[in-house]
Amino acid sequence: MDLCVATLWRLSRGELGGAGPAIERLRARAPGDSPQSLASNATCAAMLEAKLAAATGAAGAGAALDRLDSLIRSGPGGSRNGPPVAFTLSPAYVRSMIGVSPCGFEDFVNLEVARLRERQGDRRAALSAVRRRPYAYHLTDYLAPHLREEGRLAALTGDRAGAIAAYRHYLALRSNPEPALRPAVQAVRAELAKLAENP
Repeated sequence: MDLCVATLWRLSRGELGGAGPAIERLRARAPGDSPQSLASNATCAAMLEAKLAAATGAAGAGAALDRLDSLIRSGPGGSRNGPPVAFTLSPAYVRSMIGVSPCGFEDFVNLEVARLRERQGDRRAALSAVRRRPYAYHLTDYLAPHLREEGRLAALTGDRAGAIAAYRHYLALRSNPEPALRPAVQAVRAELAKLAENP
């Protein structure tokens, strides 16, 4: 997971070196790999491959994105890095999560797919992807960025009602933003005001 997230971060900053070896390492099998880790590694490798192909303009960029999109729609949602304890609020579950940094592909892969679809010029597919997200109180780490992107893409594709709903939800989550987030919140307020003025 560390390799996955670090490589994704570097790719997002335009640092392409090391992505290829990371993809190969994630696809390699090691003795003792669990089915869960193999599924997580394969999902991350597909995500990194699609992002790298888009960044380099590789001939197979569209196919790589299609594979990722298909995988995340029909395959494993991801891994939350904790031990295999059923999700409850039992003391055993709570103890199992102490010190565990939850990170699952269900949190952010659809956001990456949406960005890559928009880069291809397919805003409707991007909107569809960003609207695919889990709904559970423990899976909301990336909800605000999803809503902001949903509002922007909905407005660009003519879904005014959808844009307004997404922006309002975003602003409800950002009702008292920390200083670093204030410019983004102000930009969303301005976009929402434009949408409200032009029915």
